[in-house]
Amino acid sequence: MSPFTRRAFLGAGALAVTGLTACTTENRLILPTDPLVGRTETARGGTGRTRSVTLTAATGQIDLGGPVVDPWTYDDVAPGREIRVTAGDLLEARLVNRLPVDTSIHWHGLALRNDMDGVPDLTQARTKPGEAFTYRFMAPSPGTYWFHPRTGTQLDRGLYAPADRRGPCRTRRLRRGVDGRARRLDRRHRTTPDRVLATLQRGGGHSMHGMGGRTLDGDVTYPHYLFNGRVGGAPATFTAKPAHRVRIRFINAGSDTAFRVALGGHRTTVTQTGGFPVTPVDTDALLIGVGEPSSNSTPARTSPTTRKATAPTKKTAAAVVGPR
Repeated sequence: MSPFTRRAFLGAGALAVTGLTACTTENRLILPTDPLVGRTETARGGTGRTRSVTLTAATGQIDLGGPVVDPWTYDDVAPGREIRVTAGDLLEARLVNRLPVDTSIHWHGLALRNDMDGVPDLTQARTKPGEAFTYRFMAPSPGTYWFHPRTGTQLDRGLYAPADRRGPCRTRRLRRGVDGRARRLDRRHRTTPDRVLATLQRGGGHSMHGMGGRTLDGDVTYPHYLFNGRVGGAPATFTAKPAHRVRIRFINAGSDTAFRVALGGHRTTVTQTGGFPVTPVDTDALLIGVGEPSSNSTPARTSPTTRKATAPTKKTAAAVVGPR
């Protein structure tokens, strides 16, 4: 066997470097303006329809059903108004920033083009105070989703809203029912999310991770838990006709707490979770993780009645489903 000389070693090294260079040039960075992105978007197809909305992020004052707070909201309501489109529609959402700080919108759970994903300094530039930015993308698949900023504690201040992507066909049975959208908002009264975060960063947070690991509470103590921006003593109300099926979509918009949700006196069928359909599961309570959306189909009782949807934690939030 011939000896492995220094010249042979350097030659092999040169070949290796050349091969590596060839590989790296093929794995080029794909920018939003790349033709590949355009071809991928075109391949999605679509309905040919465009849904245009304007979302104005601003400070304001909201009555939670007794407590009055000063949140940041989309269009002066918390939670923000639902955006409802059909899968395949082109969504044009214009964000107008009237906040005192930079912001953006992240479309939670949606598979979409990267430059529309709303992560500041990573997938887009920050939208500064007084500026606007238009998100433009195709709604790819049906399901329950939501949107919110990915900056600091802006979500905790009240900047979030649901986004419903409907399929091209809906069953008559569900269309005849009530589409009750229950969203939960963690609000801390007489303080701000930034102060709470600063306390946690100093190591002064409230921890409830004991009790055998079965607690759903996180590191923050809240004076109220809300359904659709309302405290338990002044709940949001939905009505349904007896024997009709009710579709309820839950979104856990909290940043610190999982919830076990039940509709008193009723069982429910889980049909979607995380924005995607699942094999239907019947249950009398539903565990919803942080940031998780869930879609459920519940038959209303055959006789008129009033029931509460509750999230049993230290503080109880409720939404009332009553007779119509």
